[in-house]
Amino acid sequence: MLSCRDVANQCSDYLNKDLPLRTRLAIRLHLWMCMGCNRYYDQMRSTLRMLRKLGREETKVSADRAREIFRSSRNS
Repeated sequence: MLSCRDVANQCSDYLNKDLPLRTRLAIRLHLWMCMGCNRYYDQMRSTLRMLRKLGREETKVSADRAREIFRSSRNS
């Protein structure tokens, strides 16, 4: 069984699908059982989604615009 630290350390690789199947399944099981890690995973996924959207829209962004994009991505 993976620890919360293991999941946190591998979260980016998990989101990028850069892990072997066995590790991905172990992380998925841990996320299913651990609400703290599940919240962390959701935050990481939202952050990556926002950064990708920012990269497509504009190079330089104000803090207010970044917050607005983040909030809209969380609601979708």
